[in-house]
Amino acid sequence: MEFFEYRADILPKITLININKYPEFQRNIHRTSEDYIFYFMKSGEMYFKEDGIDYVIKKGDTFLFEPGKEHFGTKDTKYSFYYIHFKHPNVKKTDILMNEFVDKIRNSTLRADEFKNQGSIIIPKMMNFSNNSEFLNLCNLCEKAINNYLFKYDGFEPLTSCSVNEVFITAFRNFIFNSISNGGKTDIGISRINLVMEFLNNNFYGKITSQVIEQELSYNFDYLNQLFKKYLHTSIFKTLENIRIENAINRLKNTDLTINMIAQEVGYEDGSYFSKAFKKHTGFSPSSYRNNQGADSQG
Repeated sequence: MEFFEYRADILPKITLININKYPEFQRNIHRTSEDYIFYFMKSGEMYFKEDGIDYVIKKGDTFLFEPGKEHFGTKDTKYSFYYIHFKHPNVKKTDILMNEFVDKIRNSTLRADEFKNQGSIIIPKMMNFSNNSEFLNLCNLCEKAINNYLFKYDGFEPLTSCSVNEVFITAFRNFIFNSISNGGKTDIGISRINLVMEFLNNNFYGKITSQVIEQELSYNFDYLNQLFKKYLHTSIFKTLENIRIENAINRLKNTDLTINMIAQEVGYEDGSYFSKAFKKHTGFSPSSYRNNQGADSQG
């Protein structure tokens, strides 16, 4: 399996996006594109070659065609798929292997700082989303991106790029969860982990206890925490702390708020406890981190 590092903090330039939904037999065209092309199969199966290698993709599969590589269909079949043609200045292959990638995820050793750029995600050459909720969610995101592109209202180009970014990031997150859950066999567990993650990301600034999580999500906290430890090798509250610290880092970099104000904004009532948690996470006190960032920006 090939993987591509993709800078999600830089918007892609979308050159073409739509859905191919013709019901008759068809075959993928013969071409060598200057763009990256992302396919997401909505139905049927497609047979083709890229760079001399045979591939078959079916409903729920994604595929990333590379610029400069010849590809063409090899068999007439019925299928429909979403397609996104895009250019991006920061997409490159990584040398990580599939087994290594999965092992790193399961052992919680895959970190963003292993990539050169902190805004990076990875896009596998191929992914599969056979889980119905994941499949429908990606279809809806693709439809939203297509509508933004086709309606051509003011600002449609950056809006389309943002929507496409959401497709890629969502696909990557789903791929991560599927990789650590034996190919998506624990759909219920994954959906509940996603539910907790969404709640934490949307409410990290408030007071969150096990009782609050149980009340808001209607699941036993110990059960949810066991899912986190089993599949993510961490706890819910450790995840919450990471989210809070990452948001604090963003505020230290981009605002002039005091340390105490930042602590309160990201959910810490006690400024000294915030400072201890921040130093444990980053190796710096909040003030030292801010000062070092200022020095770096001037260098």
